[in-house]
Amino acid sequence: MRRLEFDEYINKHKTMARRIWLDAEGARDGSHRNVRRRPKSKEEIEILTRLAKARLDRARSTGELIMVGPGRYRLRVFE
Repeated sequence: MRRLEFDEYINKHKTMARRIWLDAEGARDGSHRNVRRRPKSKEEIEILTRLAKARLDRARSTGELIMVGPGRYRLRVFE
């Protein structure tokens, strides 16, 4: 049997193993979305948060989202 140096083997195959793992994780969910490989910038997080808050406020004001109890909401989609 051939002997391998573990750290050397890991460093040599790390990128290939990571890509295979990411592809397998994406396929497991059934979606074919690509996995995001870089973190979001601070500006992007702020913009996305502002958009999500605006969407939530609009849903509340139109009656699409109703608070029915503490921490419980009802979303009206098909009316």
